[in-house]
Amino acid sequence: MDPNDPTPASKITVICVGPSLGVRGGITTVIAVIKKRLPRCIRFRLIATYSNHTGSNPTERGSYLIQTGVFFFALFKVIVSAMSQQTIFHVHLSQRGSMIRKGTICALLRIFRCRYVIHGHACLNGNASESLFHEWMPTVLRGALGWGFRGCQVFLSLTQFGSEHYSRMLQIPPSKMCVVPNPVELPEDIPDRSGGSDLGVLFLGRIGMRKGTFDLVRAFAALPDEVRKKCHLTIAGDGEAAELRKTIDDLGCASQTTLTGWVCGLKAKELLAKADMLVLPSYAEGMSMAVLEAMAWGLPVITTAAGGSTDFLENGCNCLVVSPGDVPAICAAICRVVESPDLRSALGREARRTAELFNAEEYVEKLISIYREVVGLQPARRHAESVSP
Repeated sequence: MDPNDPTPASKITVICVGPSLGVRGGITTVIAVIKKRLPRCIRFRLIATYSNHTGSNPTERGSYLIQTGVFFFALFKVIVSAMSQQTIFHVHLSQRGSMIRKGTICALLRIFRCRYVIHGHACLNGNASESLFHEWMPTVLRGALGWGFRGCQVFLSLTQFGSEHYSRMLQIPPSKMCVVPNPVELPEDIPDRSGGSDLGVLFLGRIGMRKGTFDLVRAFAALPDEVRKKCHLTIAGDGEAAELRKTIDDLGCASQTTLTGWVCGLKAKELLAKADMLVLPSYAEGMSMAVLEAMAWGLPVITTAAGGSTDFLENGCNCLVVSPGDVPAICAAICRVVESPDLRSALGREARRTAELFNAEEYVEKLISIYREVVGLQPARRHAESVSP
């Protein structure tokens, strides 16, 4: 940033509203990147609307009573913070329960005439049929929450598909929409994967139907014997692990499959460095951090076009795209990558080039520019024209 700028960013306080940094998932990863890379002259605070002790599954993350308490404490802190000047609220939004929590907060921010940016991370599918709201929510409540969302200065979406979907579903004016793809940290050294016969097939993410984990296991079990004996499948994630383990046992591929549980940080980097491909056959996505991280590590990726990911994925160039739920296609794609070292190398090379377009440094610079526009430190532009690389 220009040190001679007469309207420095030090006048800005950014209050991030979203999950605590202890919560597992892509939104937390994005918030951590923002916190780490924002310059010190911008004051950053995080107000957690839920923590690692709360969540939709009480047996994993705590009770709904604790969750409610965390949310109301966050609501109190938002109200207190709303009195400050030169403050921007950066509200991270997912779907369903998050729509209720963040919609309530946004309605309060609009009542207090605060400046706020909404960041949409919902998992969408290619047909835009994934619901943002709980099905039981009455129209009146949806309208009240939508009124809060429409009061934002800028609505950030991860893909062009997501931008159009949010604009249509929440009636956000297109002029407020801005496409800002997720960021990724780029490792300096990429392992040499040209040799070796024992190929690592990696899955990173929440274990369950939405991420296509069971489809992947069925596809892996269906590989021809001469292909499967060259591979080892590693599944890193939490969720429906017990059900998946039973499926693995029933399909007879337990000896070639490892379930690690949830991993992050250095452990995730170790798995990415050792892997030879990433497979994530999701039914719905926002913009998968697992895919971006794998591409940053130069891995060939097999995934789906869910959530408008064709903004940055090109089948046969930087990845292989399959249809959600198409087990034979997943199986065939794994075979192609295993049997062709040249294809593995080419896909990995192009994947890395694509990931470089989403480097964290440029991402944070885009956010700073948006923050400055929101507080009036630089002229506003037409956000709807901002598109992904």
